[in-house]
Amino acid sequence: MSHKITFSLIVVSLGACLVLGFVVYYSMKEAMLERTYDQLISVRTEKQNRLEKFFADRKYDIRLMAEEETIVALMKGFQKEDRFKTDFDPIIIDKNTVPYHGNEYFSALLFLPSGSHGYAYSLPFNRANDSVLIKRVKEPEELHVFRGIKDTCQDPVLLDFSMKSRMHPGVRLGMPVYDDAGRRLGVLCSILPIESINEIMYKENPHNGLGESGEAYLVGSDYYMRSTSRFHDSAIMSTVVKTPGVEKALAGERGVDMFYDYRGVKVLSSYARLNLYGLDWVILAEIDFDEALIPIVNIKHRMLLIGLGVAVLVFVLAWVLSRMLTGPLIRLNRAVSCIAKGKNPPVLEVNSKDEIGELTAAFNNMANQIRVQKEKLRFESERSMQSMIDGQENERQRLSREIHDSLGQMLIALKLKYQAIHKGIIKTELLELIDQTIEESRRMSGDLKPAELEEFGLKPALQRLCDQQQAMSKLEIEIDIDALPEKMSEKLEIYLYRILQECLSNIYKHSDATKASVKMSRVYNRLIIDICDDGKGFDPRVLERADSYGLKNIQDRVSLLHGKVSIKSAPGKGTCIIIRINLLD
Repeated sequence: MSHKITFSLIVVSLGACLVLGFVVYYSMKEAMLERTYDQLISVRTEKQNRLEKFFADRKYDIRLMAEEETIVALMKGFQKEDRFKTDFDPIIIDKNTVPYHGNEYFSALLFLPSGSHGYAYSLPFNRANDSVLIKRVKEPEELHVFRGIKDTCQDPVLLDFSMKSRMHPGVRLGMPVYDDAGRRLGVLCSILPIESINEIMYKENPHNGLGESGEAYLVGSDYYMRSTSRFHDSAIMSTVVKTPGVEKALAGERGVDMFYDYRGVKVLSSYARLNLYGLDWVILAEIDFDEALIPIVNIKHRMLLIGLGVAVLVFVLAWVLSRMLTGPLIRLNRAVSCIAKGKNPPVLEVNSKDEIGELTAAFNNMANQIRVQKEKLRFESERSMQSMIDGQENERQRLSREIHDSLGQMLIALKLKYQAIHKGIIKTELLELIDQTIEESRRMSGDLKPAELEEFGLKPALQRLCDQQQAMSKLEIEIDIDALPEKMSEKLEIYLYRILQECLSNIYKHSDATKASVKMSRVYNRLIIDICDDGKGFDPRVLERADSYGLKNIQDRVSLLHGKVSIKSAPGKGTCIIIRINLLD
């Protein structure tokens, strides 16, 4: 018993500790994941807002530049007819004459004059020199889309990276240039290099909210990266990112999720679609799952160490406590064993005033009473034994006289009477036949007019009818007739009884059913009777035959009550008879 108590205390204590540990661990894990998701959302939202503002500012810059007189003048000069018919000599101009609107973000300007026959004019920004060189170059194919900008366009057009581009990778912005008369001179195109975007997206800083493994990056609708990765060199337009987060963001969703990233590493991610007209990009902020759960792993290790210490402490306390509890019980058990063997039990010492002490005192009292009763029983046993022996002897003498004087004479008289009537012939079979005839007459009388129907009413009579049917067959009948009215005419009661009697008889004789049900319900003044079975069923067209007396008898009785009968049945699918009777008729 000591081992059982020790084991039980250890199991209960450690079980409670394990349950509490699991609850605390998973609660902290969920809280840590929720905190990480919130942090990722914050980083992603901050970078998304900066990107959208950055592009809005650059669109504003190029709109202002397209309206500057210097730009308009250069575009007019590029439109002169002789420029297109002869070789174009590069033009060196003072950098200070170029309008300053976001030039620190643009790597170059491209002039696309109207009717320039596939040529463009490049103006690179070289911040080291005071002068810039304008050269005529062949117009890149990816810039042909700017030729199609409508004259009514008042907002700069953004052009995504192109894998076929031979130009420096970056986002192109295009804005039509008009003269004072409103005539379109061409399109001013600026190149926004990837360094400007990476300045916002990529910061390898442990205090940026993304830890050692986190990053924020951009992905286009073609699933290629549009910003630098901290794990892959030259990831722009070369690393494919087709993760669930990218798929959902491209579909217009915004949220957080856990999945494997483009490296095959499990990450926590916050994703959304950028609100940039012309650029179908999504932004993701992610951190490795393992790094996000480092605090939880550390807590788990500490909890294991604490749990080990608690287990040792619980074991020691359980052992000490079990010894304190079971010591007196072991002594009581030994004393009880003495009683079981018929020996006088010892007097146990009471060492405590708790329940065990009270139990020991009660045992001592009981043992003392057992000793007293044992002496009394021994005395009574001796006296009873003497009385029993004397009584047995007296009874032997009385039975001897009774057998001789009474029973013997009766046996002789019985023998003489038997000899006197032996010549008479008594037919036992005839008596049995008479009894069967009486019983059959009673049954037939009950069938003709059930006594229960006359004495107790329709409900008890129907219940007894179902009980009798179940008793004479293996048919299990479920009956629900509580909806029957309390008062009905004698004719209606007899008819309803006979209808149910006929239905049950047909089920017993023809259906081979094991279960049947009788249900009566009332809807307003109409009584509805459903009698169903799970038997072999039949084709309802047999009712047209002349030998269908049972079912025709049911139909006749229902018709006399101005009711209707409908039969639902099919071979192998049971039968259901539905009867509707108007109680007011």
